[in-house]
Amino acid sequence: MGNVFPLRRGDRDKEQAGQWLARIDRGLTVAEQAALKQWLSDPQHRETLFRLAEHWDSMSVVAELAELFPLRESERSIWTGVGRAAAAATVVAAIAGLTLYKYSPLHSTHPVQPPITAVAPGASTFTAHYSTLIGERRTIELPDHSRVQLNTHTELTVTFSQSARSLTMSSGEAMFDVAKDPRRVFTVRVGGYEFKAVGTAFNIRADSPTQVALTVTEGRVRMHRDAPVDARNSFKDGSAPTIFEEAADLEVAENKSVAIAEHSEQINVLTPDQLAEATSWQHGVIVFKATPLEQVLNELARYSTKRFVMATPELASIPVSGYFQVGDFESLSAALQENVGIKVTKENGYLLLSSTPRN
Repeated sequence: MGNVFPLRRGDRDKEQAGQWLARIDRGLTVAEQAALKQWLSDPQHRETLFRLAEHWDSMSVVAELAELFPLRESERSIWTGVGRAAAAATVVAAIAGLTLYKYSPLHSTHPVQPPITAVAPGASTFTAHYSTLIGERRTIELPDHSRVQLNTHTELTVTFSQSARSLTMSSGEAMFDVAKDPRRVFTVRVGGYEFKAVGTAFNIRADSPTQVALTVTEGRVRMHRDAPVDARNSFKDGSAPTIFEEAADLEVAENKSVAIAEHSEQINVLTPDQLAEATSWQHGVIVFKATPLEQVLNELARYSTKRFVMATPELASIPVSGYFQVGDFESLSAALQENVGIKVTKENGYLLLSSTPRN
């Protein structure tokens, strides 16, 4: 734990405020409303929360706070810019350790495609292909008014007919907020898996055809898996592994996730803060929790064409905790050097990470 340091009072208040904003965004329980009111009895807590909320991109947070806590005149001025926030700056789960944070808005260099509101008159089918570049995020509205948020480097093909809503994601990550339509099941296919939902919300991340993660934030999702064709063909005598011999269904309820590997599926029950972590990318933020530096760099590489090189293998296992805004590499470099003792320098188009001597 030599690379984890206690938070100062101000940093701790900011972290707790970030947790409350994430909970407010997904909806407070009655017990949480009472706990939030108690937490806000501290004037410093109150000021920190309202100032962080200025950079939050969900108007539901503004509406709920305004309803729960009528603002004093001194606080009203803080809220005037909330509706104009270009992007969210903070979302944080319970993080024990150093906090890597500096706010700078996340800008997309590519225009967001205008929402599609309906199928052309008389058309019986709708087909479209959507994609994002590395580091780009975009939100699309489908003809049935379902909404899809695409994360970095994502490919999605949509085909709607009068009897089905079918989507195929070949790579990347997306959040699906599904409009109810009992006549047409909403199905997302990734590799050899199908995810079926009606009136629900869920996140799918596909690092490869055999590495897929499902997180359900609302409702239920039925997961159907087939024996991959290549796996069937590779066993001439028909002795394919048991997991692939028969198709099987698995129903996943809200606040649960499924981590899919090549020969396994692991179901996890998520706390509200873990759920906020899993979906923090929607606010342009990545959360790390005592994560080995090598894994941190692999995650950051999803969002940038920059490439990292570690000067020595020993750096790979150094734990890093904190929340990082996508694209803010300058803040990450400064925080790594100050808090973890790692210097980041540019070398022949790469970012070289090396140890720095401690005083």
